[in-house]
Amino acid sequence: MAVIQGAIVGITFDDAHLGGRGVAHVRFTMPAYTAASDTGKLGSGGYLFGVATTDSLETILQSVRRDGKTLNITGAMQGEAGRHGSTEFFADTTAVSTNDITFEIANVGSTEIDAASGVTDRPCEILVSYDLS
Repeated sequence: MAVIQGAIVGITFDDAHLGGRGVAHVRFTMPAYTAASDTGKLGSGGYLFGVATTDSLETILQSVRRDGKTLNITGAMQGEAGRHGSTEFFADTTAVSTNDITFEIANVGSTEIDAASGVTDRPCEILVSYDLS
């Protein structure tokens, strides 16, 4: 089983008036992913806006916010579908793994699928919930 690192291409935050809680919309592409033998991951490797990084996803989100607050990831779920060619892909079975997010690449029926060409035509999205302190 290989861990396939996503390449983060966009991050936006929704946390106005939520009392220290928020949601980050994290958009990413994926290199080749070969179904059940692979797990996708955001953080502790991969790319951030085209630059290689080893930072955890928590650290990445904190640094993009630039407000000096401590950010703690509390959960994640699939967001918008990515696309490669005519096939849509989702980040399914998302889970918080230490300070990162892991997932599987699946189709609309939540069946893990082979994305051997990667997911590059339209980025996938994961919604990451967090607390600020």
